[in-house]
Amino acid sequence: MGDRVSRLVHVALVCGAVAGCSACDAPPEGATSIDSGDVDSASGGSGTGSTASGATGGAGAAVSGGTGGGTGGSTADGGGWQPNPADWKTPAWNPTGCNYLQAIDAKQALPPMPWVECDNGVSGCIYLDTSLVPGRASVVGSKVAHVSEVTTVNGPTQFTLLFFLATYDHAAVILDLKGPIAAWRAPDSLTGCALGEARFGQTPGASLRPFHKLSGGGIASQVVYGSVESMLSGQPAWLDFDNGPAAFASIMEVHFSKDLMAFLTLAPKALYTWDYAGEPKAIPKPAGVSEDVTPIVSGKELLFTREFKGLAVRHDGGSVELLHSKPGVWVTGLQSDYVDLTWEELDQNGILEAWTSPFATSAAAFKPRKIRVVDGIQNTLVASAMGEGWWVYRKDEVTLRAVRISDGYWVDAPPPKGMGFQQPIDVVDGEIWSILRPTPNVVSANNSIVRVPIASLGTPKP
Repeated sequence: MGDRVSRLVHVALVCGAVAGCSACDAPPEGATSIDSGDVDSASGGSGTGSTASGATGGAGAAVSGGTGGGTGGSTADGGGWQPNPADWKTPAWNPTGCNYLQAIDAKQALPPMPWVECDNGVSGCIYLDTSLVPGRASVVGSKVAHVSEVTTVNGPTQFTLLFFLATYDHAAVILDLKGPIAAWRAPDSLTGCALGEARFGQTPGASLRPFHKLSGGGIASQVVYGSVESMLSGQPAWLDFDNGPAAFASIMEVHFSKDLMAFLTLAPKALYTWDYAGEPKAIPKPAGVSEDVTPIVSGKELLFTREFKGLAVRHDGGSVELLHSKPGVWVTGLQSDYVDLTWEELDQNGILEAWTSPFATSAAAFKPRKIRVVDGIQNTLVASAMGEGWWVYRKDEVTLRAVRISDGYWVDAPPPKGMGFQQPIDVVDGEIWSILRPTPNVVSANNSIVRVPIASLGTPKP
């Protein structure tokens, strides 16, 4: 699909934490700590110990047709892969006092990461073998953050991952199915200079969100944006954003078109828009609204969730229209592939339902319809993704349920052998994409990404 871009559930609503989430089973979107490096903290707290061999996958058979990873770096005395300083340079947007790095050749700068078979009985299921990625020594098996996106809007399928090259060394990477094509690093986030994930937009291009501590307090953020080629050039475009000394959270969840950029801040909680001129502007919140989340940019308009009020749209010119609201029902988790909209509705009896509408930015075109009650879930929201006529949610640690939007019929997908699911990401070219756990019950670590062909999961059931 030419305009394919994923939309993730903003699960920070449930957790409401800046430095990670220890109270819920899905990690908070964009919740990062530049002190602890807990970019992928999830429920159950952080694990302890050192990254062990075998903590990630890699036992399956390698798949031909591309490595899926890099070729560079070096082997340290202890036998582990390490980045080679000669493969990295300082980017043009590097702020004073920081030491961000940009890969000269991303494939050369990162370790090999082949696609390997899942060994789970599902034909065509493959995942990225990240066993050579050093990971975080503080959390066994933690190789990647939980945030990722997949797109075909830039041409061939591309996806993003945030890798942990060490506990405090984070690399935001854009890859295609053959390997890395762009990479940036915050080699030591303990210095106060950290890096969030790369993201895609409605229109071609990408974005990157570095953020750093200010000497007087607070955190300043940047958004580097444009085509991948321009982001790697000597003259990239970027936005500098300083929300003042009282701000203690970075920009997160950047979305954009050629006409508009939108992003969230967590402390203070706000949703900003920027038309690439002047300063970004926060969308005013009426009384009783705690936050605006799940932004979806469509040209000059912006769809979003107005917490505990419903689904809304900010029109070109700034007026906000409420599209969908139900008294006594929590309406949230808005996502879209620009063909359909999906969201979740949790009522006061704890019943969770999946809903949809054709993509719309006006109340007249918005046509809500229930897909089905979400099976196996009570009194909570779910980690979910959508695309190509499917809504996918994590039913449990070893089951992703793909629900057909048209009729509510479903199929279940298992993880690679020995692993578990963390966060479904997207459906692209008939495949479910999801972030993985190294083992089913380890909720504080993510180790890879998997692709599961829906056609290999059998006949959908009612």
